[in-house]
Amino acid sequence: EVQGDDVIVEKETQEKEIVYSTVNEDETMGAVKTIREDIKKIERTKNIKISNKIEYAVAKKLAFRSGYLSTVNPKIGKITGLYKDSYQMVANEKVYMNFDTIDESFKNKEFIIFKYENKVKDNESGESKGKHVNIIGCVKVEGFEGSTAYGTITRAFDMIKKGDVIGFMNEPYVPINSTYLRESEDIRASLIGTENPKLRTNEYTIVFVNAGKNKNINSGDVFTIIRMNKTGEYYAAGALQVLVPFEDYSTAAILSIKGNMDIKPYEELKLSYRNKTEYIL
Repeated sequence: EVQGDDVIVEKETQEKEIVYSTVNEDETMGAVKTIREDIKKIERTKNIKISNKIEYAVAKKLAFRSGYLSTVNPKIGKITGLYKDSYQMVANEKVYMNFDTIDESFKNKEFIIFKYENKVKDNESGESKGKHVNIIGCVKVEGFEGSTAYGTITRAFDMIKKGDVIGFMNEPYVPINSTYLRESEDIRASLIGTENPKLRTNEYTIVFVNAGKNKNINSGDVFTIIRMNKTGEYYAAGALQVLVPFEDYSTAAILSIKGNMDIKPYEELKLSYRNKTEYIL
């Protein structure tokens, strides 16, 4: 049941209302770290009703930026330089591009700018999932000068430079509303990769999970990162939330990390909450 901007979350025990954090669309990504406290509120209570008002734009941005895994480089062109009086490759500045095939239909269309790097392998099946199509920005083609295209960088999530490659854009659908239910079955998965294995994993790092639509995983599902202590008991090392489920894997974002733990590939995961309808981070 949705009432205005509030989302009602059904649980199995006594009713209790929780007020969630709110994030304005124009705030920085750092501001949404307050959301991890909301997950902790879920873990601490046994309620059947939770009012949720979290900024939708943040979830949509993270889901898009997370990209996807591919065994084939989806490159169709590359950035070749700055356009005339532009001074750097940032949002709202213009650049030149070369496409592998000149196509006038590209005019007025938006494309992703990405890096194709960091191999990801499923440690359970041994299957290679390919490399990460890491989206660092978007560019809109505005015209052609001979065989060279020019256009404006519309979004920039990271540093863009000459030689960065271009691909077709397929923006994931991220619904606004959400209904969480605690998962009663013991469903396990593995964290099979991170967006940059050379850097320490932090909150809101993009990661990959070896469970997707094949295991009925939905956008918004919450996994607990679990470890075993010396006595054989499991404990929570952190939590992550699914951004976009693909056929046999999902992209996700780290929500919280316990203490100073170092979260690495091949951590064991346990599904804690299913998003039964729609998604909001």
